[in-house]
Amino acid sequence: MKIKNISNHFSFGRALTTKERKEFEEIQNDVKKLIGNDGTNILIVQDTCLPICNNDVGISNLGNPNALSFFDLMKTYMGINAIKVLPQGEIMPMEKKGGLFYSNYSSTALSLGIQNIDLERLADDKYGNILSFDDIKMVVKANNSVDNDKFTNLSNILPKNRSLKSQSETPFTKALNTAYNNFILKKPEILTKKFEEYKKQNENRLESKALYNILIKEYGNNNPFCWTNRETVEIDKNLYNKSYDEVKRKKRIQELKEKNRFEIDKYYFEQFLADEHLNENRQKLNKKNLKLFGDCLIGFSLDEVWAHPNAFEKSDNPSYPVANIGWGLPALKYSEIKDSLSDANKLLMEKVEFFAKRYDGIRFDVGWAYVSPSINNLAKSVIENYEIKHDNIYTINNLGEILLNRIESKIKEIKGEKYNPNDIIYEIEASPNDFSLFPNGNIRSEFENHKFVQSTAYEDINFATVENLKKRKVKDDGYFYMTNNHDHISLRRLSEGDEYIDGIHDDENSNLNERLEKQRLALIKELHLSENIDLKLPMNFVRAKFAQIKMAKNNKLFYMDIYGRNQEFDAQSLNSSKNYRYRIPKDYEKTYHQALQNGHGLNSMDAYKKVMEAKGLDKTNKSLYKKVKKFAKILYEKGPQTEIEANKEIFWGKNKKTLGIIGATIIAGVTLVTGGGIYLYNKKKNNINPK
Repeated sequence: MKIKNISNHFSFGRALTTKERKEFEEIQNDVKKLIGNDGTNILIVQDTCLPICNNDVGISNLGNPNALSFFDLMKTYMGINAIKVLPQGEIMPMEKKGGLFYSNYSSTALSLGIQNIDLERLADDKYGNILSFDDIKMVVKANNSVDNDKFTNLSNILPKNRSLKSQSETPFTKALNTAYNNFILKKPEILTKKFEEYKKQNENRLESKALYNILIKEYGNNNPFCWTNRETVEIDKNLYNKSYDEVKRKKRIQELKEKNRFEIDKYYFEQFLADEHLNENRQKLNKKNLKLFGDCLIGFSLDEVWAHPNAFEKSDNPSYPVANIGWGLPALKYSEIKDSLSDANKLLMEKVEFFAKRYDGIRFDVGWAYVSPSINNLAKSVIENYEIKHDNIYTINNLGEILLNRIESKIKEIKGEKYNPNDIIYEIEASPNDFSLFPNGNIRSEFENHKFVQSTAYEDINFATVENLKKRKVKDDGYFYMTNNHDHISLRRLSEGDEYIDGIHDDENSNLNERLEKQRLALIKELHLSENIDLKLPMNFVRAKFAQIKMAKNNKLFYMDIYGRNQEFDAQSLNSSKNYRYRIPKDYEKTYHQALQNGHGLNSMDAYKKVMEAKGLDKTNKSLYKKVKKFAKILYEKGPQTEIEANKEIFWGKNKKTLGIIGATIIAGVTLVTGGGIYLYNKKKNNINPK
């Protein structure tokens, strides 16, 4: 009998076993408290790029089983207690380098995109089985892109151009049409009741959006300022302009609503489903003690500009007569925004309310613009209401904390007892010409009592280190520290000094060697690193950057950096159809451990270890330091790459001696039995009686 060889692959380098995972979490909690990293730790994700389940329609969502398991993994290995998503509004794709580019930051601010709808849930009893699994399989079958394993397939989900009939449908929208038709036919009682209540609460917000969708198809153009050749064109352009004839506007609105009841109600239903599923996802995360942060984009969409014309500042461009806040996004009428009764202030507060109702926390995109906006393309007739900032860029200099305080007061009004000022974050990075958080050395007064995000993407000894922030009078819990965001150069690419994207020089990230040298000096000083550690090695540089942010109370990390990816999620001027679409693989656990073992991924225990050493806590807390050091080593070395594999390997390793003894005993037994049989046979043969 042949005994199977026992694997000699057993080592201390591996994914954690189930038992060790619990110990890891306990140690992590202890060390985070000790080093002061016990605030809010956020993982930034693109929800459509999360791990998918078996029925891959082209995108994922926050609440599918694999995504939730991924968050469990990150809770253990990163110590996170919050998830932040990019804006989740309705996205209108743009042509970029021969493909479609889907940017979350060019989406609607006051509605949710259909990408938030999970088709599989519509096949449940809870949703009246308004979709069958055969319907879902049709969408899955259509998701046949050759690069599905690497990129989301948003073209299977979102229409290319909603104003053109030939480009306004996708396999996903067809499935939603089927779901709505079945909903009308079946009239599931509970779902119908909830939908009717939803319409009552949200019709004022959604009516203009529904009518916009009708009108862009009639005109064949998404831009209301370019609508032509219809008798009603002037009324349609000014449908929500309070300065235009009210009687004509009301009559036209009623006419459109009566003529297009089905389409309007279907749009409301899709918004209802998106809201329901987002809320369910949030509840699932909350049950895991994870908060959900939304991203309140600075801009508004075309339909929102059209529906609130008096809220936006004027431009002299007839095809788009709205001033620009940057990135081609419309600027609110900041000259009037301090007036709480102005349309600009009301619209801003409506946007804040929209986000406060849907998320536990909010990150405010371009948060510095609420203190010192940079506005361009102003109409000559309104320039006198602004002050020059630089190079034909204008601003309002006396906003102070007015908008910041109003934003937080509105959130507090919505949240009530659940209000937490720590759940409000402002992005403050800008070019020095546009905004500086430290104009006179110390933090500017407007942000002294409001939390902001500080990245280390451009740090040096005198900027953006923890020590330097303290010198500038920043409170320990006054900021969220991160290596980089979705639109910075990826951490791995920075560490390698790679100034090219797909063979094209990235002008926005040039002189990387100079940046790297400044950051190496800053890291050596901040972490008290030994001269023996060569930060010119990308692996060592990345590890030091991860460790540095753990010196702060609150953190944010982007999912691409956790996996050590060198691609650019948002490549700015070099964006193409690939950007915003990079998937977390279905075998996310294995891939994460591969990144760790290759030295590119986040090893949080190694980061804690370095912080303990930098603060001298390795000497005063030797027992905890030893445990932290042990787990840091486990995660770096080669070994099994999933918890299941680690459990098996530990089992075989522990039982190797026992199994060897058992095997030897079996062999001995077989030999004894076999030998005894041969002996008896020969004896019998030799004693045969002759006849």
